[in-house]
Amino acid sequence: MKYILLLLSIILFTACNKLKKETLIIEETIDSTIQKKEPIIEEEKVPEIIFQDTTSHIKSYQIKLENSKYNFIVKNLDDIEFSRINLLGTDERFHYIQKELKNEILEICNHVQQINSFKFKGQVEISRNTFPRGTLTEYIFPNEILASQAFQNLQDFKRRNRSYWEMKVDVKCPSTMILRDNRLYHVITGGWFMMGKEEEIATILFD
Repeated sequence: MKYILLLLSIILFTACNKLKKETLIIEETIDSTIQKKEPIIEEEKVPEIIFQDTTSHIKSYQIKLENSKYNFIVKNLDDIEFSRINLLGTDERFHYIQKELKNEILEICNHVQQINSFKFKGQVEISRNTFPRGTLTEYIFPNEILASQAFQNLQDFKRRNRSYWEMKVDVKCPSTMILRDNRLYHVITGGWFMMGKEEEIATILFD
């Protein structure tokens, strides 16, 4: 009887140890599975935009034109609503391919804070009954970095899509684009009769 009790005790002890080991293995497996779960990825924060002076300088350029040798007369276009201003030729309706190009320009200029524009016409002839004229548009960005990036991207866009740029952005006129601090200026002359004059006007404005 003593031996039988001893044998039963050994069997019971062995069974308990086996059950304990199996339970420990299961717990370790659960812990390992929990540890292998991918960590929660926090949403990347959008960098805060630093703003510089966003005051328009277009009035000072108006004065320069008025005091130039051509005695330009300026017609202010500031009363045009921001959303309706022709942002580099993007307010027209195009077919599919041109729409893609238009959207690319809008994406490049998506940080524009303010647009100001005026037309100008000289009172001094450049040839018989021909007077210099054109449009100056000012695009103001939050800071110099964003303005410079937009300027470089627009120059790249122009190289890749020259015919589109000449037709829709420069509207078939001799034009030039100038970067000054966090402001981008687009000088569009009044027609092909002013070929070469766009640089002269830019010199009057920005030198």
